[in-house]
Amino acid sequence: MSPLLRAGQVRGGVLFVRSAARVMCYANRCASLRAVVGTCGEAVEEGINELGANVLVIEYPHVGPSAMEAMVDRMVSRDPAVPAATQRDLADLHRCG
Repeated sequence: MSPLLRAGQVRGGVLFVRSAARVMCYANRCASLRAVVGTCGEAVEEGINELGANVLVIEYPHVGPSAMEAMVDRMVSRDPAVPAATQRDLADLHRCG
């Protein structure tokens, strides 16, 4: 993990990948990351609202430029805040090991 991320100096990020499966598995193992796959603008919005998503993963071979731009715009224009219920659920899952 990046030292900047570990130190809390990075608010979030956007990853452009060929395939999201491995990236999502690894990213969401880190307690400070809440990664979502960008399939459309509405999905990104939902990830931000429901999870406080702070990492957007876009499979670039499957997304056109305008859709990609819309998803990135939604991600960078919002300050990710984790709802209290989601924070509790994530803490419970973290205790599972």
